[in-house]
Amino acid sequence: MQRQVGLTRRKSIAPANGNLERSKSIVLLDTSTGEIESEFHAYVQSPEHPVLSEFCTELPGIKQAQVDEGVPLKICLSRFCKWIQKTQQQKKIIFASGVADLSTSKVKLCAFDT
Repeated sequence: MQRQVGLTRRKSIAPANGNLERSKSIVLLDTSTGEIESEFHAYVQSPEHPVLSEFCTELPGIKQAQVDEGVPLKICLSRFCKWIQKTQQQKKIIFASGVADLSTSKVKLCAFDT
């Protein structure tokens, strides 16, 4: 539904190997303009299933080499947390649970949507 109303988008990402492919990112989207303000993207190595199934390669278009060149989950989550913190500081955004009085707040509210 969000894609239908234009709130989510797919964006081309250039992976480390230089090939331009369709991929999904986590994005900060300005819902008033529809513009992507910031994004985070990473491939994660799977310690439990290091070889991708046919389903995993066909549906999202992920290649085995991209996962092989990815990072462990712990590193990905650390990078993601740093991205969130940097984005919050740069864009002056906070999550709704951190605001006591929304009417006097000068910050922009944000939320995750997957």
